[in-house]
Amino acid sequence: MPFPGNESNYLRAQIARISAGTHVSPLGVYQFGEAEEEEEEEEEEEEEEEEEEEEEEEEEEEEEEVEGGRDSYEENPDFEGIQEVTDLVESLSSWVHHVQYVLPQGHCIWFNLAQKNEEEEKEDEEKEDKG
Repeated sequence: MPFPGNESNYLRAQIARISAGTHVSPLGVYQFGEAEEEEEEEEEEEEEEEEEEEEEEEEEEEEEEVEGGRDSYEENPDFEGIQEVTDLVESLSSWVHHVQYVLPQGHCIWFNLAQKNEEEEKEDEEKEDKG
């Protein structure tokens, strides 16, 4: 199936996918706000589980993770640094993504196309009633 758009759109989409997949940092370097700290811990646990599951299941869990959103992040002032570098190298569980994933749908936040279509139909009906 060809890409819907021109070459510049395709290249921008590829850059976004690569960028979203490669922004990783050691656990604890960044914080996502007070309300999102619990979500971060849940995401870390889910990431450990995802390593063992198939890619299709990973994508479904990533969609759930992103719904909460991680629009912004900041450096954690309480981060004391890394004591043993070997721990980072030996275990993937000490690494986390700190930016949003690009979902298979092409968005970072799940976009319900069915809901959008219903809203457009209602708007069209309103226009017909007025016109």
